[in-house]
Amino acid sequence: MIAVVADTGPLLHLHNAEALQIFPRFAEVTIPCIVERELSRHHLFSKPTWLYTHPLSRSAKAKSVAWQEAGLVDEGEADALALALESTCDWFLTDDAAARLLGESLGLEVRLTRHRNLCRCTRTCHS
Repeated sequence: MIAVVADTGPLLHLHNAEALQIFPRFAEVTIPCIVERELSRHHLFSKPTWLYTHPLSRSAKAKSVAWQEAGLVDEGEADALALALESTCDWFLTDDAAARLLGESLGLEVRLTRHRNLCRCTRTCHS
């Protein structure tokens, strides 16, 4: 199993594509509290049992706020990035271009759901 931290966009896209069921096969997915709130606002699905919510530490929240105040990313992406940095995740999952660039600059392994690399990697990890 790989550890994934995700922001809201990829989970919504995968839900719309009826592909959320790929995660329990290869990953444990963690989201920050703001992402859980954003998902609940969409009323699209109830939180799956394999999706874990984790609050940010004070230092992670400080990083998140700094990125937001600098105009680099929005709150959901910022909190997810901070959680990814703080955790021992294997992948940071986002579809936001700014979050992808920031995540890569911070040394995170970034995956996008809109590209074939996630599908290719899920086959590799599941095999």
